[in-house]
Amino acid sequence: MGRGKLGGTKAKIRGKVGSEIYQVKRADDGGLEQLVYKAPESREYTNTEAQAKARMIMGQIERMFHILPDVIKYAFASIPSGTLSFQHFAKINYELLKQDLEDHWSENPNFDWRPKYQLSAPAGIWNLTQGTLNKIEPYAYSIERGWNGYVAPQFRYDKDSATLRDFLNILGMNLDDELHIFFYRRWQDSEEPEIAEITIKIKDGISPDAHVTGSFDSSYFSTNSQLYVGLAFVARTHVFILRLGGNDIGRNYIHDCFTMMVVRRKGSKVEFSTAQFTWCAPYNSADYPRTTPDSVFDTWY
Repeated sequence: MGRGKLGGTKAKIRGKVGSEIYQVKRADDGGLEQLVYKAPESREYTNTEAQAKARMIMGQIERMFHILPDVIKYAFASIPSGTLSFQHFAKINYELLKQDLEDHWSENPNFDWRPKYQLSAPAGIWNLTQGTLNKIEPYAYSIERGWNGYVAPQFRYDKDSATLRDFLNILGMNLDDELHIFFYRRWQDSEEPEIAEITIKIKDGISPDAHVTGSFDSSYFSTNSQLYVGLAFVARTHVFILRLGGNDIGRNYIHDCFTMMVVRRKGSKVEFSTAQFTWCAPYNSADYPRTTPDSVFDTWY
C-alpha cells in the first residue's frame, strides 16, 4: 500500500497501489517530484511439463559428465578460453537428448533414460568429444558377449587387396597417431556403469605397406591393456574388420556402447577426432533393454 508524504492536497505517495509503483525523488529546483511506474506482472513459479523435461535432460548430462575418463582433460582443448568443460559437454549433447525425447518418447530411444532417483549415467549416443579431425564411422560392427567376448567394427574398402596404410587412411590416422577406443560398460548387469578406455598404437618398425590378409593379425598393434587387437581384410566383401576382444572385453561385462577416436600429438599440441558413441546392439535387444523417456518423466516433476 502506498503512503503519503507532506500531507494535504500536495501529498505524494510511495509504494505500490494496484498495478502501479509510486516513487518520490528530489527535482532540480529542490522540490519533490512524483514518479509512477507500471508494476511488473507477478510471475509465480509453476512446475510445468517443459521445466520437468529440461531438468530430466540436464540430469542425464550431469551424470554422464561425471563418469567420463581423463580424455575430458584434453578433449575440449579447442573450445574458447574460459569455457567450462561441462558447459561445452552440455552444449554438444543437449540437442541430442532433446531430439530423442521428442522423437522416441515411448519406444526405441537412442538413450537409456534414467529416473531422478537413480544416480547412474545413461548409455546412449553421446558426443564424447568435438574435435578437429574427422569422426570415425564404421559402416557395421558385430559383438559377442562372454569371457572372451569382442567388438568388431567394420570398414568398407572397394579394392581386392589392401595394406595397413589403406586402413589408416580410412580412419584418418597417421602411423604415429593413437587410436582410442571407449566403451560404456557394466559389470554383470550392474546398474553402475563405467567408461573404459583402451589406447592402440602401431608398433615401431611396422611398414604401412604391410599387406593385410583375411586372417586376423595382431602383430601391427601395441595396446595399454591385455586386449586382443587384430586386423583382417576380407577381399570377397571388401571389408576391413578390426577385432577388439579378450578379457578386457569379456569377463561378463555388458558393453552397451563404443566409440573410436584418433589422437594426434605434436609437441604440446593435441588434436583429436570427433567421437560419438554408438550402440553395440540394435533396438529391442534382450541384452540391452532401454528405458523410454515417458517411463521416467514423472520422477522429474
